[in-house]
Amino acid sequence: MASLKAANDATDTANFPRALVLYDQALATFRSAGLEDREGEAILGRGFVYYNMGQLDRAEQAARESLKKVSRYLDRLWSAAANAHRLLGNIHSDRSDHAAALAEFQTAREMAVAHGSRNLAAQSECEIGFVYGSMGDYRRAIEHADRALAEGAAIRRTGVQLDALILLGNLYLQLNDFRKARSYFERGLDLANKEDDSFAVAVIYDGLAYLYNSLGDSERSMAIRLESLRLAESVDSDKLRGQVYASIGHEYILHDDPARAERYLLDAERFSKSCKDEWNLIWIYQDLCRLRSKEGLHAEAIRAGEEATRLSRSRDEIEETWSSLYLLGEALRAEGNDAGALQKFDAAIETIESGRTAIQQSAQRSFYMTNKQALYEGAVSILAATGREADALIVSEKFRARTFLETLMHPSLAVRADLAGDPSRQDIFFPSFAGVDQIRRDLLLPGDVFLEYLVGEKRVYGFAVTPDVLIVKDLGESTALSRMAARYLDFLSHGEVEFGGKPGATRLYQILVEPLLHGMRVPPRRLIISPDAILHVLPFETLIGRSGRYLIEDCTVTYASSGTILSKLNDRRLPLEQLRLVALADPDGGAGEIGGERLRYSLEEIREIAAFFGDRRVLLHGSDATRERFFSQDLSRPTVFHFATHAVIDETDPLRSRIILYTAGEDGDLGFNDIMGKRWASPLAVLSACGSGRGRVLSGEGLDGFARSFFYSGVNCLVLTLWNVEDESSFLLMRDFYAELAKGSAIDDALREAKLKRLGEHPAHWAGFVCTGLSGQRLFGRAATRRPVRWMWLLMASIVVIVSAWLLFHRRWPRIRE
Repeated sequence: MASLKAANDATDTANFPRALVLYDQALATFRSAGLEDREGEAILGRGFVYYNMGQLDRAEQAARESLKKVSRYLDRLWSAAANAHRLLGNIHSDRSDHAAALAEFQTAREMAVAHGSRNLAAQSECEIGFVYGSMGDYRRAIEHADRALAEGAAIRRTGVQLDALILLGNLYLQLNDFRKARSYFERGLDLANKEDDSFAVAVIYDGLAYLYNSLGDSERSMAIRLESLRLAESVDSDKLRGQVYASIGHEYILHDDPARAERYLLDAERFSKSCKDEWNLIWIYQDLCRLRSKEGLHAEAIRAGEEATRLSRSRDEIEETWSSLYLLGEALRAEGNDAGALQKFDAAIETIESGRTAIQQSAQRSFYMTNKQALYEGAVSILAATGREADALIVSEKFRARTFLETLMHPSLAVRADLAGDPSRQDIFFPSFAGVDQIRRDLLLPGDVFLEYLVGEKRVYGFAVTPDVLIVKDLGESTALSRMAARYLDFLSHGEVEFGGKPGATRLYQILVEPLLHGMRVPPRRLIISPDAILHVLPFETLIGRSGRYLIEDCTVTYASSGTILSKLNDRRLPLEQLRLVALADPDGGAGEIGGERLRYSLEEIREIAAFFGDRRVLLHGSDATRERFFSQDLSRPTVFHFATHAVIDETDPLRSRIILYTAGEDGDLGFNDIMGKRWASPLAVLSACGSGRGRVLSGEGLDGFARSFFYSGVNCLVLTLWNVEDESSFLLMRDFYAELAKGSAIDDALREAKLKRLGEHPAHWAGFVCTGLSGQRLFGRAATRRPVRWMWLLMASIVVIVSAWLLFHRRWPRIRE
């Protein structure tokens, strides 16, 4: 018993060689005494040591042998059986067999709960959370980690608390919530230092170093890495040493110190090979591929990339496979092999596409593309350079707003996560993307131009599609453009007496618009813009051309998340006869809850608007502006929605955003999920609430905000605000907007005309309103659509033929003067 306790202590302090010796001694003692039950415990201990040393095959063999022995004595050794299941769960998790891992951890938790072991149940809870995190289901992962942390604190088990704090820190790192990540890591660090747990401190240091790197504080990151190295050297674990050495090697790559990077990476490779830590070897070979490419050693870079790809594929790791393929493609490209590079990029994109189906929560699919823009940028760059512009546009469409597209096509995804894994519903995840021909057929009329932007890690690419031309341009370096756009937006959204952003507006026009429109025979009448990254919150209509005029003075500007999404919206046009209005104005008491002022003009705003709808209108204001009154309306009939209220826009979590109604508190307001689950028929919703168009900008997904819930519920076009627009300015612009609609203007043209009347004012008062979605509809009078149709093209062609024949006839047979 003494040697078994000593072996457990050696394992806890990561002295693994000593632990193996002590377990062997204990095992020999138990065998000679015929104590089969104790043998099972010693074998299990050896299994945990093998696991920590990265020897998964030996660990699995020990776990199964132990489980076989202790299962005969479950009345006394149920905890050993539960720990054997936990060990098997960790082994399956490391091999990315998530289903098997969950089954083992859940079995361990059930055994612990049945026998009243809160400590073991909490440990299993934390491990279940880890598996969900590996699957990309961060919501469930955080729920399980929170439960484990609370239970560990309640029973005062430091080990459980440390595991949960480290897991929560890493989960929030994945979600780019650095404030919460740092908070959990620092709490864990305090606890680990109190317990003198060097292993835990080293692991937390690794997370903190990654965090500070992400925040751009490379000096602090490196200092933490070197401190973790000191701790790793004090722990006899090749697995930990390999991971720390690899992290430092990666840091030196970022610091552009190739000699030190190589030294640490090669040492890391040696340590990780000794314990067969394939996870770490993948990252080491990826970094060696990066390093050799920087040094111009292309053959060595390609070999490292191929090894990273081989290991990733053997483990069926989606993230590591696509990133290894991307790095291998970059190495081939650096060697001058563009065809080989494109082949690897295509394989990486295919891997990413298949990986989306494994992510059940739509909220987590939104984050799926956030670290992948460099891959799509690389593919677009090669395709554009080799004359394959149409294929480049398809790649750009594949990258953008995928969760939006999936949920738009199948709204049940938002409430039925099981559809994500249903093989019969793969049309959700592998839709047909709008190419040049479809964009021309479905979206463009003569005089229309579709502009799409891809903001990569290094460069910005622009696409222009007209009825007869496709242009792809490299528009410059992305970081400089993002800084310039951010400075311009700061000028734009603050209503000083004199607008100081004209130089920025001119320069941005020269970068973003002029290269794509240059050489067009006829100036565009309408621009449909599909932006990316920071461009989502840039009102292009305020950019200034060489004539010194705002872009809006020359053409109508409207927005779309992608050509594919706009094409899908085209398929659900609505009959507009007997169109009605449901409008909500600032409710009594609503402003007080969020600290805002009463919207004094909002009631006047909806009364002016209502005049255009005759008796087909419902106005809810003051104490009538409640959830109950709103949802009591028949919203399945074609309806225009108008919200002139305050809103709470949560840019980090759109699900918490809401429109403030009369009943105080979140339960009485109109939230994302309230709208998401409905089936409305609406050609237009106007959200003149403050900043209704804001949200978190996710790479690839775009502007993931509150406004999307309206599209999911059946609204085809939105007019919303990019910043807080002053109450009176909003009222005047909305009054003119609806007046133009009533004259028969399309939605986007009506908004343009309303803005043109205010050009003399600071752009902060009018440029914040933008329209997105199916904006070419006419809601009143004349033809109720501006949709391209084939008969119109045939009619125009016929007219051209007739006129040409007439001219030809009169040239050959001129009339004789009388």
